[in-house]
Amino acid sequence: MCKLLQDAVVYFGFKYQGFASQTGLLNMFKGVNKSTADTVEDHIFRALIRTRLVLDPNSCNYSRCGRTDAGVSSTGQVVALRLRTSNQKKNSPGTAEFIDYVNVLNKQLPEDIRILDWAFVSEDFSARFSCSSRLYHYYFSKMHFDHISKTVVILDIEKMQKAAELLVGRHDFRNFCKRDPSKPDQTFIREILDCHVEEIDSGFCRLVCKGSAFLYHQIRCIMSILFLVAMGNEPVNLVSTMLERIEGKKGGIPAGPL
Repeated sequence: MCKLLQDAVVYFGFKYQGFASQTGLLNMFKGVNKSTADTVEDHIFRALIRTRLVLDPNSCNYSRCGRTDAGVSSTGQVVALRLRTSNQKKNSPGTAEFIDYVNVLNKQLPEDIRILDWAFVSEDFSARFSCSSRLYHYYFSKMHFDHISKTVVILDIEKMQKAAELLVGRHDFRNFCKRDPSKPDQTFIREILDCHVEEIDSGFCRLVCKGSAFLYHQIRCIMSILFLVAMGNEPVNLVSTMLERIEGKKGGIPAGPL
């Protein structure tokens, strides 16, 4: 018997080439590896296959909450898929053993990829589309190398915070992302629910950004702009200018990655 489950995943992504697999569960199930990329999802798929928790990759309804880039870590990634729910004991057709998914999968995963918890969900649940919001933390030092002056400067966190606040709301973020050539007709409208910078300790800070969804490299592009503002190379209102001057408006900033 199979049921749809959601799994909470934590991983340190420093040595992986992102979260999303370039091979796919179906091809890996067939023993076909279409990519040399080593991703977190590849390891999860291999663990699912080795443990035989996935009986049919065509109907397992796999979904992920989101992607992370190469080197990025996560403490709350969520995936959902249909898994086998019990182990039938040999010579005992009327009995079945409950599967401890956390221990079973973690034994097959690298130490820097862990399944934290799981839960049964309804058949219409999607890790991607049922998600109400996504939260990113970007950690950085207050001492920052300025590539323009070629010196180390202390970031102005107050200016950085003011610029971050301007991102909150529903906007066209085409000037704050890298274009994905595989999605020529995608919309760039996204809603940022919260965006602020906070100091933690020992000279380190973090950007906290919560949104309904994010574009490709959106957080990295946002940080590039905030660093320019915090170093005094650009005014705080640069964020407003980039949000207003979208593609198609006269005098707008050309579309493309920053």
